[in-house]
Amino acid sequence: MTELIISDDKDTATIVNSIPGPRILSIHHETVPPGESVSIPIIITLPRSGSVHIRGLVIAANEASPDDLATATFSHTIDCRPLISITSATQHSRRYLGQHLVDVEISNDTNTPVSLESIGIVSPYWNATLPDL
Repeated sequence: MTELIISDDKDTATIVNSIPGPRILSIHHETVPPGESVSIPIIITLPRSGSVHIRGLVIAANEASPDDLATATFSHTIDCRPLISITSATQHSRRYLGQHLVDVEISNDTNTPVSLESIGIVSPYWNATLPDL
């Protein structure tokens, strides 16, 4: 970790430069026999949409000689687009004083069916219940 200290006569600021190390994932636990291949599906969740360049290093060990490692790199650019659009609106409840209604609209922006399993409200100040329909 590196710290950059910026200082003048009046103020001092410290900026911490910390880059986390790579995460090692075990993606296949079985032996691959000689001359055969396996497909390993990997799901990647990205924090933003747009073009993203993904790079990786694959390391494989030989069971007979664990000190012998084989490595390969991969690099791929993908165009990440959102599956759904979500908008919401809040209004005062006409039925109950001090309560609000939250209207959530979800649109599927693809030609692939999307299954929505749940919606959660996160806030330390809200208490959410579903009205009887």
